[in-house]
Amino acid sequence: CIIKEEFTVPVYTAELAFVRNITSAVTLTEGQLVEIWMGFTTSTDEKRFSGELQTFVSEQGKVKVKAVNKMYRAVQTRLDAVKYQSDVAGNPAYPDGKYSAIFTDIINTYIGLTANATDSGTLITKDKFFCDNTPASERLDKLATDLNWYYYYSASANQAIFRPKQTTVNTTILTVGDNVVKIPKWE
Repeated sequence: CIIKEEFTVPVYTAELAFVRNITSAVTLTEGQLVEIWMGFTTSTDEKRFSGELQTFVSEQGKVKVKAVNKMYRAVQTRLDAVKYQSDVAGNPAYPDGKYSAIFTDIINTYIGLTANATDSGTLITKDKFFCDNTPASERLDKLATDLNWYYYYSASANQAIFRPKQTTVNTTILTVGDNVVKIPKWE
């Protein structure tokens, strides 16, 4: 089993090879649920992959299976005449135009997954964000690129995750004159 999982690539694949007689035990069909678990059937097992069978071929005494994770739904889903506007009451982007609110709505409403988005705040916002006959994945990529964030599907949590890149937690309070010698120049 090879799982090609990268956090910079939201849709990743699993490639599996079985002995040819697997087809006598399981009927393989495109779109069939594929899950890969790591462990020994205990409470500590972890789901590493959840998606659907994309292709399967018989060759040289084996059946090779390729599956895509659930985020592939974003590639398959086209958004047509979907408008996000921060000045329209009732719109998911209202009133702040948060990227995280737009991401969450696309994932929950159109992709059919559950979003887990870090709050993007109100420093950088979208007043208008239109999706007109575009793949949902293209619109999600745009949101992530604008903020320099990333998104991916977590099989263990069964959620689409939207996070900033390169964050760290530091409990030290920076004080000019104490542990900061020179006032920094911010760009």
